[in-house]
Amino acid sequence: MRWKAFGIAVAVVLALPFAALADNPPPSTIPTTTTQSDGRPAHGRCHCHFAAGTLDAISTNKIRVHVERTGPFDQVLKGNEVTFDLGNANVPNLSIGDKVAILFSASGRFRDPNFDWQNATFTVLRLHVVHDKGEAGTNP
Repeated sequence: MRWKAFGIAVAVVLALPFAALADNPPPSTIPTTTTQSDGRPAHGRCHCHFAAGTLDAISTNKIRVHVERTGPFDQVLKGNEVTFDLGNANVPNLSIGDKVAILFSASGRFRDPNFDWQNATFTVLRLHVVHDKGEAGTNP
């Protein structure tokens, strides 16, 4: 019985470094996020993030959103004005004041202690109008 307990203890000790590596893989093993022609994330591992809020500004290739909700790792964005690049995403007709939900990729990792969200690039992968303020003619 002692050998069995010893074997279990050794297995647990050896598994700890692999569990830590799985939670925070080295940068060289992190694939980049790519998108399909319709703006959806390509198959494979996607480091996608979520934000939702009120649309504050619109330009031809960027939008600014007052973020009210985020995913679990994106909470630093909550309560802030965040600019998103539209990239190749299919974007519906938008109006200032629309409530939007955004699936996006980031130029860095939120868990990285050196990550500066204010200088990062956020690229929209999918955008959904949750509540159309009324000026937009269509809502996908």
